[in-house]
Amino acid sequence: MAISFFATQVSDLCLGKPPLRSLPTTATVADAVTSLKRSGEIYVSLWTCDRSGSVAACNNTGCCRCVGKICMVDVIVHLCKEENLLNPLDALQSNVLDVVPKVKGIIRHLESNSSLLEAIDCILEGAQNLVIPICTNSRKQPTNPCVFNHTLHHNQQFCWLTQEDVVRFLLNSIGIFSPIPTFTIEALDLIQKSTFTVNYHDPAITILPLISCSLLDQTSIGVVDKDNRLIGEISPFTLACCDETAAAAIATLSAGDLMAYIDYSGPSDELVSLVKMRMHERNLTTMLDLMDDYYNPLSLSSSCSSDEEFGSAKSGCVGRSYPGRRFEAIVCHPWNSLIAVMVQMIALRVSYAWVVKHDYTLVGIVTYADILNQFRSIEEIYVGSMRRSFKDSLKVLEADIQHANALALDLRREYDGACVQMRMSYSAAARFLLFFVQWSDCHLAGALGFLRILIYKVYVDGTTTMSAHERKASIREFYGIIYPSLMQLQRGATHPEDSKQKKICDEGYLKQDDDDDDHDDDEDDDAVESRCSDIESEEECGICMEANDKLVLPKCTHAMCSNCYNNWRRRSLSCPFCRVSLKTTDPGEVWVYVCRKEVMDIATIRWGNLKRFFMYIENLPLV
Repeated sequence: MAISFFATQVSDLCLGKPPLRSLPTTATVADAVTSLKRSGEIYVSLWTCDRSGSVAACNNTGCCRCVGKICMVDVIVHLCKEENLLNPLDALQSNVLDVVPKVKGIIRHLESNSSLLEAIDCILEGAQNLVIPICTNSRKQPTNPCVFNHTLHHNQQFCWLTQEDVVRFLLNSIGIFSPIPTFTIEALDLIQKSTFTVNYHDPAITILPLISCSLLDQTSIGVVDKDNRLIGEISPFTLACCDETAAAAIATLSAGDLMAYIDYSGPSDELVSLVKMRMHERNLTTMLDLMDDYYNPLSLSSSCSSDEEFGSAKSGCVGRSYPGRRFEAIVCHPWNSLIAVMVQMIALRVSYAWVVKHDYTLVGIVTYADILNQFRSIEEIYVGSMRRSFKDSLKVLEADIQHANALALDLRREYDGACVQMRMSYSAAARFLLFFVQWSDCHLAGALGFLRILIYKVYVDGTTTMSAHERKASIREFYGIIYPSLMQLQRGATHPEDSKQKKICDEGYLKQDDDDDDHDDDEDDDAVESRCSDIESEEECGICMEANDKLVLPKCTHAMCSNCYNNWRRRSLSCPFCRVSLKTTDPGEVWVYVCRKEVMDIATIRWGNLKRFFMYIENLPLV
């Protein structure tokens, strides 16, 4: 199933994607800035075409090639050089090829019938964008096919695929790769320990090389304190949504002030004044004039004559239809599952996620490339298992069954102390038909019913139900459910933070129980009734007065039931009790209020998982 999925053509991923807008390699940096602002895109592609005028050459789309891409970050880094700060207008007249990174392989061309596996291999080799021809049924030939067009190259349109497109496509069929997506990113070894970081008070100009590197790696620069706790980030994605005057902020501000400057809501007047003052002190009059033109309201009204064409922003006529983000870093934890991290990264439109501990101490970073490499290794496992001989695959299966039996010995039922054990068995027809599948692995024999896993019970006194009362499972059920469940039950809660938190909660509950017992002995009936009434009123929703589970707003800590919260949120973006604004409150930041009886410790959860495991075994068919 996974192998056929990786054979999917990349043209299936291109459905609905717009044609790629482009610039010729002869364009200037100023042309690129104008194109970025007009299009509202993060990147604009750079193309070179054969201008010889030969009809044969023009009929061949291979004479047009995408050789690179440019974004506002490239422009900003270019303007941050000392000589360009002195003469920014001259720097904007440079050729675009002088600005883009001189790294081969960032842009790769693929045919529309190329497989998904080929696309993943190209990305793992360093490609950020894959240029794919758009398949159309139009046969109309242009009158002058060698004339450069913004989206048309010799009567052929192209689109490009990003790492996000591939990961999103994998997420839509994530069940094929079960159970790997449910494992933690720490268990899968996806966390990169080496990261780009800067201290909050360091000058922003010192991170200029890191900005270029993070743009190439499609990561970010973490802003940390002296204890290596993550405060925020300076992301190339956020910088790409700024204008070219952000170069002045990088040259004059600290890393912490730069985070606030590039925030999507625009820099404050105080920060703009600070940048202008420091530019004046350094006698950078041309860049200062550029900022004055940009932030002057009269200049804005004349230059931004059409909001529909250029868009609007608080910080000027950036013209971005693509929204920027706040400087808060996108974080996850080492114990988060792979699928949870994938969903978070796709939902927030980032190609990475910072990995932190409970106290926000930086652990590392997870990128799309790491995730794609994990899925690529899954494909190698499948192909490797298919290429193994039948005897070799049987040895692997027997070793996995022995490992599963060792894990199952420690998992016994409460009422009779029995544990399950497994053995491999052949069907009656296997001796006659195994000859026809010996060129394949044991998975094919299992799918055809020649091989199966028999499960029996072993009691405390050593007696077993082998050959008398056994249940059967397929090889797919063994690798898909039984084996992963045993490994999960055996691991349990081994994370030190979980154990530490459980100990703190247990001590708190024991202390609370002792205080309640002592207090109950001294209370009279009226006091007890009053206290019960107060507890009942605390569990009621302050809007509908029903005793439902409540949501707590993080800013003002007012609580209401989920139904009232959802109904109110549709009509208003403020708290219904104190009118505190909820515009910047993410739904994931809302707390869920539960009473103590609804809290389950790790041992209870493990007991429930063990009970469900034995129920699954009991529901398997008998031999």
